[in-house]
Amino acid sequence: MRILHTPIEIAGQLGLTVEGLRRIDLKADSLVYKHPFGYQNDFYFESFESQEKRRQSRRDKLNLINENYDVIHYSFGTPILNDYEDVEYFLNKNKKIFVEFWGSDIRLNKIESQRNKYYTPKDDTPDSKKIELMKKWSEYTNGNVFFSDHTYNSFLEPYFDKIHVIGQRVDTKKLQPIYPSLVSKRLKVLHAPSHHGFKGTKYVTNAVETLKAKGYDFEFILVENKTNMEALELYKQADIIIDQLCGGAHGVFACEAMALGKPVICYILPELIEGYPEGFPIINANPDTIEEVLAYWLEASPEERYQLGVKSRNYAEDVHDIEVVAKKLKTVYENFL
Repeated sequence: MRILHTPIEIAGQLGLTVEGLRRIDLKADSLVYKHPFGYQNDFYFESFESQEKRRQSRRDKLNLINENYDVIHYSFGTPILNDYEDVEYFLNKNKKIFVEFWGSDIRLNKIESQRNKYYTPKDDTPDSKKIELMKKWSEYTNGNVFFSDHTYNSFLEPYFDKIHVIGQRVDTKKLQPIYPSLVSKRLKVLHAPSHHGFKGTKYVTNAVETLKAKGYDFEFILVENKTNMEALELYKQADIIIDQLCGGAHGVFACEAMALGKPVICYILPELIEGYPEGFPIINANPDTIEEVLAYWLEASPEERYQLGVKSRNYAEDVHDIEVVAKKLKTVYENFL
């Protein structure tokens, strides 16, 4: 079985997925557009100013992909060619086609706004276009879809018969834990927003400023405009990490933080919490409660922060490690092959 992950790299997930598949002795590669955060992949699409040259370059890769892979796993609901010529070509060649969505590609703003009063849209793509995207891919995949957890079931279930939940990915072998210190010291609180509105950055900074004005002594680190490797070095220094306060579910950043053994604060919609695996360690906070929650964990004993860091690490190993995810993918692939 030979597997290709393509064409959009999301938070380093394709490169990590391929590495996980290789660790369980499967042949897998990634072919993607280069990402500004410097994520490492196997092959990259060439960049051309001319739309015609760009399309021809991508078309030229179809025969090569056909010769070398049995499974084509598409990411972010994006085909290689805008008119889905590549997907139809591979289906005609009896390749197995899968699609994985990641969040903003299928998040329906109307529904999300109704269930989450804190929601701030990341994009202005019409819901009708996202629905059309899901319907299209459902036809190509016979109603099968991959997603990281159950938080988007309400968006996916009307269009897909089977949602394969596999988890976001982190390499826990490379991300070794650095737990909060058991020795009292000046704490470091870190927030790394990719989108200020969606992540609720203004609520984080307001809470930080208010707490400092009340006499809380801690360092606040805001991570922006860094490569993933640069950002990870900063994450390692933190005692408490704040993911996002408006989205209603956690992202890859929280998984990296958990793998590093950090207590993580994030807003999880109350009705979604039970859908997460046992041992879910994330501290729940929203824009209305972040000041109170952050104050509690600043005042908590070093032992309490340390133990939550250990719980976070264990959860990352059990749920998000790339080999754990790879085994789930292998099972689905083999069932269809």
